Amino acid sequence: MHRSRRCLCSTSPALQARNFSNQLAFSALPRPPAQPLSTPNFYSYDQLLETCLQRCRQAKAHHQFDETPHRVSPISTAGKLVHGYGIKLGVSSEGRLGNAILDLYTKCGDVDSAEKAFDWLESRDVSAWNSILLLYSKKAASFSVVRCFGLLWNEGVAPNEFTFAIALSACARLANVDCGRQVHNNLLKTGFDSDEMTCSALVDMYAKCGDVESSMQVFEEMGGSKGNVISWNSMIVGLAKNGYAEDALRVFWDMTKNLNNVVVPDDVTFLGVLTACSHAGMVSEGRQIFNLMVNQYEIQPRIDHCACMVDLLGRWGFLEEAEEFISTFNLESDAKIWATMLGACRTHGDEGRGQRAAEKLIELEPQNSSPYVLLSNIHAASGNWDEVRSLRRSMKEKGVKKLPGCSWITVGQTTSFFVAGEISHSRAGDIGSALRDLMALMKDLCDIDSFYNVEDLSSG
Repeated sequence: MHRSRRCLCSTSPALQARNFSNQLAFSALPRPPAQPLSTPNFYSYDQLLETCLQRCRQAKAHHQFDETPHRVSPISTAGKLVHGYGIKLGVSSEGRLGNAILDLYTKCGDVDSAEKAFDWLESRDVSAWNSILLLYSKKAASFSVVRCFGLLWNEGVAPNEFTFAIALSACARLANVDCGRQVHNNLLKTGFDSDEMTCSALVDMYAKCGDVESSMQVFEEMGGSKGNVISWNSMIVGLAKNGYAEDALRVFWDMTKNLNNVVVPDDVTFLGVLTACSHAGMVSEGRQIFNLMVNQYEIQPRIDHCACMVDLLGRWGFLEEAEEFISTFNLESDAKIWATMLGACRTHGDEGRGQRAAEKLIELEPQNSSPYVLLSNIHAASGNWDEVRSLRRSMKEKGVKKLPGCSWITVGQTTSFFVAGEISHSRAGDIGSALRDLMALMKDLCDIDSFYNVEDLSSG
């Protein structure tokens, strides 16, 4: 089937590069010769493309890409010049060069250009599919990953272990276990079910979808393949986030006792275990694990580890120790720490410490609505309505707005999205009626008034 090819640029890359003001983009191209190329060919184009790819890798290594959404990097712009040159030569969609152009746009994060380059390819092998899947994955476009994987499978392209790992990761982010099982079935048909990368992705996918039993089954069936810390981490973190704290600790201790220390716990391992301890109230075990990480394995605690310890201590009422921990590790300048501390103060109704934590958090993130909301809930719980009204006024004066929450659920083949305060769903009336019935039922069973929070501070 003939594909129309729209030229991205109509003049030579050397000429356009002269008129391009950004020095980084200009440096992506080799200097033009004194005389124009007499016979442009495959090899001169290949040289230009390779130079662009080298500049792209250098820019990524030195963090020179602008990560602003919808902002195209200078290297990508230079790549378009080379792409246009290749179109004029008639080689831009052929084999290795076509894949290299796609790879360039993918590395630059240029979704629009990558999609066009992908569509223009005369033949799309698994390498091309992996490039576009990886780009969608990096952009957190999980629905696009799943859709592309289905197209790949229907076109008869044989996926490899990398393809399956990306698809399973997308299913995990969507928490769509049915989709994940379909990918798993396809994986079994291709014989990659014993590959360490795909098995680790399966463990992670099932755990993030809440199917802990299937996750554990895949993990146990890996047997001797569990020679990589990733699979152990996937299992530990999955158990921790699903509330299986004791099982998470059991897997951790099994990991530390493996023969010849083939697998050594890393910072992700300890974060998973500390999370398990926090959710289950295992305060003494959490202290032990943290000390083990710092003293025996000599792992420098990251902010995430420290926030987890603050959460562990604060959540279970050790607020004074949590404050001392913040001071000991000099964490006063991190917003995540104070947000965690503020949440703990709200849980235990500690107005004094809550006030201090909220002030710190507001100082660090003036437009963040969460400290106002959480502190207001603390004051409301103690009947201090003057402070609640004061916080409401402060939010309005500073222009701080509470962003609405968003959630989604998949029923059959349909995924429905819900935003707080929105009534655009086709069955909003039925949903509202069901919620009112549930609320009435809960009121009959227990006093739920104490669970209400003063959260909508930005209205009224």
